Amino acid sequence: MIASSETILWMGYIPMIVLATMAFLKKLRNDRLIVVILALSLCYALFGLFIKTKDANSYAPFALATSFIYVSTYAILRYIYKIIYKREPTYNRSSWYDYEEKRRQNLMDVLVHLLPLLLSVLFPLFF
Repeated sequence: MIASSETILWMGYIPMIVLATMAFLKKLRNDRLIVVILALSLCYALFGLFIKTKDANSYAPFALATSFIYVSTYAILRYIYKIIYKREPTYNRSSWYDYEEKRRQNLMDVLVHLLPLLLSVLFPLFF
């Protein structure tokens, strides 16, 4: 299959943006859901290995792995967070206090949500 690099980049980044939005809205708190999304995103990333682009030196096929990188790093950091703090991580973009859970955010709360996002956006640029 031959596709343009821009199309493949959009195909890679849109699912990652949807997953990041789900995490920010606290929808990725179910372990079974994370395992299912992890398996689907792995299949999506493996699909990127078979895509040919018009530009031979393009890094666009690696963009399909962004959702897998996001979900896997988010799941690992969430697991570590739950072991340390015995609760789910939270993230409120506008303040350091989460009114739904009635608690202050700590640095690990922010890292659990932002580090996977940064890693998944930067990954295709290095390969």
